[in-house]
Amino acid sequence: MDPGLCFRHALVAQGIEHRFPKPGVASSNLAEGAALHHDKLDDPLRWKKPRIVFVNSMSDLFHQEIPDSFIWSVFATMREAAQHTFQVLTKRPQRAQQGETWFHPAPTF
Repeated sequence: MDPGLCFRHALVAQGIEHRFPKPGVASSNLAEGAALHHDKLDDPLRWKKPRIVFVNSMSDLFHQEIPDSFIWSVFATMREAAQHTFQVLTKRPQRAQQGETWFHPAPTF
């Protein structure tokens, strides 16, 4: 059986197939429908026990349609909640690298 088809069947079995594009269907805008959860940014500050936080498991924080101000907010939360380990994945290392400044105090927007 095709490995891609096996993966699709596993998604259907878990009830999460709607999160992934159907095979052969390309998306021209990966940020399409992306929601910026400003209301969730402070959640790690309330957690007492250290956690591993997967910041964007279904998106790309450094997508061109994600505003710099939101990225600064995410990194500000990571700095304040240093007891946690934050995992951020991206397919856009150039934008991530423009910001070694992402790790320093954010400018005022």
